[in-house]
Amino acid sequence: MPPTPLLQRLAQQLAQREAAGTRRRLTVAEPGRIDFSSNDYLGLAQSGALQAALQQAVTEKSPQPPAAPAHAYSRATRRRLKR
Repeated sequence: MPPTPLLQRLAQQLAQREAAGTRRRLTVAEPGRIDFSSNDYLGLAQSGALQAALQQAVTEKSPQPPAAPAHAYSRATRRRLKR
């Protein structure tokens, strides 16, 4: 049975994507890791501008670790801090 026109068109488009380097492949994350970019429907994972903005946001807005409560210090340390 010869391929249908649809299958021929799909094969042609797949070959074009392969030649252009734009064919997408599903990747499987390593155990214990989460992959947020393998299903990149909008192509945002390849955006250098988005990656830079995300890195900047993480760097600028990362919460600082909370200060230890006063009761966590020894009496001697609390006395020194009060001076």
